[in-house]
Amino acid sequence: MMFYKLQTKHTYDEVLYEYVRYFSEYCRKSEFQYLTHNEQYWKIPSDSNFEFTDFYYINNEVPLFSTWAWDRVTAYGNTDGIFVIPVRIFYRGEEQLYYITIPPRIYCIDERKTVLKRDRGVYHAENIVISPKETGRYNVFRIAGIDDDNIYIKQIIADKLSEISDDFIIIQI
Repeated sequence: MMFYKLQTKHTYDEVLYEYVRYFSEYCRKSEFQYLTHNEQYWKIPSDSNFEFTDFYYINNEVPLFSTWAWDRVTAYGNTDGIFVIPVRIFYRGEEQLYYITIPPRIYCIDERKTVLKRDRGVYHAENIVISPKETGRYNVFRIAGIDDDNIYIKQIIADKLSEISDDFIIIQI
């Protein structure tokens, strides 16, 4: 089974970070108990450098999918365990619905094949090898137990995202 890192081509972090600053650390750590499903409303100043795209990964902490892209992801792969917060973005008279989609952190590293280094009590992986058995039914996830903010996806999700939009950077690990 193949696994991939999910990244974005677009960087609107400066514009979007102010809206997620107060809960971004909870998103990064997948600490759902501190988050709410309440819809968010973001009004982007009209003089900002911003455009609507299918995917943002704000400050490598908060993944944000367009409704169109998220609907396709959920149609083609199991998205159990993902904490979702709806977001309405208003910009220059246009409104679009997005979803903050926070994947769970799961213990899935193949420790026999992954080189782990410990620095001040925090583990870092030099090379990540994911155990398919440990990922179970999760198709979108983060890795628990190491300092790593990447979102990982299985082949079924990688294939679908590659088909639907060029806003995603998909890197095989």
